[in-house]
Amino acid sequence: MADRVIAYGERMRNFDRSKYKSQWRRIWEFCFYDHWSRFWEDLPKRLTLATPRDVRIVKDAIKMACAYGVGVMFTQYMDPEHAYYFGMAILMGVGWPTAGDTMVASVYRITGMVCASAIAYVAVWHTNNLSGELAIALAGVFISLLFRDVMPYAHTAQYCSMLIITSLNSAGTKLVLLSRIVSNAFTVMAYYVICVFMFPIDVLKVTYSYQMKSCLFITGQFTQLVRIMNVPLNCADPERREALMAELRVLDRSRREGFQIIATFGMWMHKAIMEPTARGLPYPLQEMKSVYSSLRRLSSATDMMFVALFQLYTPRANPVDESIATQIRLITPVMRKIDVKMRVVMQDFIDAMATPLQWTPEGATRHFSDFLALSKDLHDVFNTQSRRSIEALREEFRNSVMNRTFARAAQSNIIPTPPITGNNFAVPFSQNNSFFPPGRNTSFIPANTSFAKVSTDGVATTLQGKDLEEALDPIERAAEEEAYTDFIGARPTAVDDDASTTTHPLSTNDTAVPIGDAPLQTQVSFVDSDPRGGVSFVGIPPVRFSVENDMEMVLSIIVASEIFFGEAERLLRTMYNINLYARSRDGPPKLESPFEV
Repeated sequence: MADRVIAYGERMRNFDRSKYKSQWRRIWEFCFYDHWSRFWEDLPKRLTLATPRDVRIVKDAIKMACAYGVGVMFTQYMDPEHAYYFGMAILMGVGWPTAGDTMVASVYRITGMVCASAIAYVAVWHTNNLSGELAIALAGVFISLLFRDVMPYAHTAQYCSMLIITSLNSAGTKLVLLSRIVSNAFTVMAYYVICVFMFPIDVLKVTYSYQMKSCLFITGQFTQLVRIMNVPLNCADPERREALMAELRVLDRSRREGFQIIATFGMWMHKAIMEPTARGLPYPLQEMKSVYSSLRRLSSATDMMFVALFQLYTPRANPVDESIATQIRLITPVMRKIDVKMRVVMQDFIDAMATPLQWTPEGATRHFSDFLALSKDLHDVFNTQSRRSIEALREEFRNSVMNRTFARAAQSNIIPTPPITGNNFAVPFSQNNSFFPPGRNTSFIPANTSFAKVSTDGVATTLQGKDLEEALDPIERAAEEEAYTDFIGARPTAVDDDASTTTHPLSTNDTAVPIGDAPLQTQVSFVDSDPRGGVSFVGIPPVRFSVENDMEMVLSIIVASEIFFGEAERLLRTMYNINLYARSRDGPPKLESPFEV
């Protein structure tokens, strides 16, 4: 989302009106061109029913024709004087594809029409002029609009506010108002019969289909990401790395389709609760809402893993730190086990509704326990390697600080140059007990120097001791700052760039990285320092490949795995109620007769 906001800001900064369509061109395409531009290409498909969409169009056409036919029949035999109202009513309701949507929307419309007819009748028969009628009608409109934020009455209030003014025309006679209400009621029943008996849509089956597609998308994404982790981070084969990046780009394009599938499942889930069912328990809407929330979080977890792996496998000037590569190499076998067990857990979740009579809670609980045990294995591997990496970094940092401190002291003639060849002064205690570690009663200053009469307990007792402390303190501080700069990295402040620049100005590498070549490498900070003062809410930090940034990516993989463990527990809790609902629809298991051969 942040990348899209940044890209939108760049387009607005360099806005070119010639690249966009005019308003008249958009009206032309929306009203006419988009509907008829592919007429000759689509005509053979419509005639041969080549695609499911063509079949659905034919069914909808037959459904509308039957609806209008039934409506005309009711009008000719029951209300021949007011066919206009019946036609408009059926035109408003014919677009609902399912029986549940039709029933709910029709109830809202008829209730709103009854309220509007009552207000219009009061306005016409209790006032003597047009001003009074319109005032009462407008008062009814304003009152109905007050309920637009109250969800149980919002649709009824909208229908009422639209129909009050039009009902004034026919409120002079009670029979006319009643005929409008009766016509709408017949319309509802006619279209409901068509949706239920002629071309029914099994909403429960469609909902379950999208639910299964969502599970397959999540497991497929996770499996492909784990398979990518088998490739070493510092792979030297350029063809293999290029194929890996191409696979990551394919995954990036497939994410949008998966998110749309999950969103479609959430839309059909609310339609399923409104469907009339002949048998079984009520639809478990609360459990399905929990499943929908879990699927969204699992898709977000796969998204986190994708961004982390894309950042780690992106080509860079310097190879990935060996400690990071070791961590990925050690957690990869555990991630493969997680992938296998997660597929088993997802299969249990699907079987709880697909084959409810064969599904058992004991088997699902056992599979979940095996899956949850891998969480401890993943933590143990990651914590062990992290402690080793941190200890190695601390040791290297400590050695660098001591080297710089003694080197500066030797250059300033505070202490003589130690008789050690090489680049490391921090040698083990057995080789040099004067330099590392300094004991309480052991001085690292030779006796022939001018500072030999300094107490070794850290408190200077002579003027020479004070001079020694004043001389060593700035050297130690400077050495620590330089070591910090080498190991952690300095972060310069942001600078304003010209609008035509195509590189990140804050790149820590010597060569700037083009923005277009690495769309997913940027890390967006929503509170970034502004050199002109204040805070800019969207800033672009440098495309940096540092140890701490790579460590954050590894932590993202661990956090995504933890999301999988947590959501698997939520799915296990909902499996039982979903299985009870599926069992109630399938009926008891069929027992074998002892008399059958």
